[in-house]
Amino acid sequence: MKIVKKFESFILEFKETEKNTPVLYKDNNLEVKVVKTFDACAEQGKDTKWCSNTKYGYYIHNKTANMYRFNFNDGYKLRLTWDYINSRKTHWGQGGIVNGETKPYIFILPKDDTEPFLFDYKRNDQQQELVDRIESIPQEVIDLVHDYQLNHSIEKSEGLNKMYNEISKIKVIDVNKIEGDKTIVVKIEYLDKKFKIETHYDDDRRDFYFFRLSNEFKKNFKNKMGIITDSDTLTDYLKDKTKEFIKKNNISL
Repeated sequence: MKIVKKFESFILEFKETEKNTPVLYKDNNLEVKVVKTFDACAEQGKDTKWCSNTKYGYYIHNKTANMYRFNFNDGYKLRLTWDYINSRKTHWGQGGIVNGETKPYIFILPKDDTEPFLFDYKRNDQQQELVDRIESIPQEVIDLVHDYQLNHSIEKSEGLNKMYNEISKIKVIDVNKIEGDKTIVVKIEYLDKKFKIETHYDDDRRDFYFFRLSNEFKKNFKNKMGIITDSDTLTDYLKDKTKEFIKKNNISL
């Protein structure tokens, strides 16, 4: 399985490894993997319409969840997004191609996010095949997934801490108001490089209500999760640091 990335001067082939796509289980009927990078997720998402095939979809889920992939021998695919924090984000989805038929994207949430393999579902509708496949998963596999979920929560904590640490490297170095406009230009410094970002100031609320990050800054910021999925955390940080700078330097808006 390969994904080819094309750059200006060379081509890089993505290859699955135990680091980016660890295998939890494999027999003649079923293979179970965990995707730990976007490229691994895109590779495992072939022949599906899963939102995690996009960078936003991948990072928004991977931030606080483990992403399991169940590949059946007949081409049917299941994915389990098992979230540590938000129970409403723990859900299953189907995909794949079986007997030449592309399976539509259908998802279902378990009643108990601590036991996502348990269902009491008898409706004979589109979700029934999805549930039937989940219920066909051997107990040995269920135990392996539970063990992985139990033992890897620290990875998500470390990922969030890395994001917060990278955001904290941003320093506000100047704030200027554009005359005749509500636009505020905030100059920031990050890793010895300077960038300009724009925000608007609401006089009634006496607050900033969004920050427009430049493409140059997005390109240079080292933590993709912070840019792609956690703009609120980044925005709140910039808002606080901008207010601190304004107060310290007696700037009137």
